[in-house]
Amino acid sequence: MKNHLLTLGLIALSITATQCKSGLVTTSNGCTTLINTGQSQNKAGDYSSALDNFNKVLQKCDAYDAKEKGYAGKAAALNGLHQYNDALIAAMKGTSFESPRGPISIDPETRDIVQNVYIRRVERKDGELYNIEFDVFPAVKDPAKVKAQ
Repeated sequence: MKNHLLTLGLIALSITATQCKSGLVTTSNGCTTLINTGQSQNKAGDYSSALDNFNKVLQKCDAYDAKEKGYAGKAAALNGLHQYNDALIAAMKGTSFESPRGPISIDPETRDIVQNVYIRRVERKDGELYNIEFDVFPAVKDPAKVKAQ
């Protein structure tokens, strides 16, 4: 079971890591320092300190790429601490990818899926019925949870 969670976490981490292909971090010096320190601590095996630094990144830094590196670093630190469930959750937060249903992402706050909702109508073409998309509501969150906020 742990190996499956570890594998899922690594897949999610690789998805997260490939999102920012240039590796460019457009953050303040304080955020960059926290990220670099956390990455060094992960490499050295000091996972508790790395986890503290990446939690600070997620609290203090607002830039998208800083959050991305914060989630990836937190996942790696939790994985090093053998907290596989938490590592998987940290790796999945904020990720986005293309699915057969279009672009989807995981809301970092609620951990729910965010996806497009397609409006379709049934039309007959060449004697057969087809669902024809005519409108889309992009990036829809769970309406019940949005209403509750």
